[in-house]
Amino acid sequence: MSKKEITIQRRILSVLSLYSALLIGAPNAFGQDADSYMAAKDNLKHGWVTHLYDAKSDRKDLPECLEKLTDSERENKHFAKIHYKHARRGLNTIAEVPESMSLKLDDEVDVVPENCEKGKFAHIVKVPSIK
Repeated sequence: MSKKEITIQRRILSVLSLYSALLIGAPNAFGQDADSYMAAKDNLKHGWVTHLYDAKSDRKDLPECLEKLTDSERENKHFAKIHYKHARRGLNTIAEVPESMSLKLDDEVDVVPENCEKGKFAHIVKVPSIK
């Protein structure tokens, strides 16, 4: 297979995985309706968990946007720093980990990035299954 054929095949698989996530209820997992999910899917990125944070994490180890939260706001919540690629650049985003999800370092995730500095946390859409 040529490089172009492989790229096309990967794009097709990516689109198919997004629609399969929609069919199994990914929008409802975060209280979103189908329209907002479809709008967010255009910004979906594949990344890896590089850090995990919870209420017990030392404040000096937290990203600036999590430092701004009070202890009561961080209580019973878990956050993850996700590293992803965008236009050949490596970027990071902070996501609140849903209670129903268990993550560990180096887990692969699909995420809709947001700007933590503006008080918005990324949304983890799914954790790809291990093959």
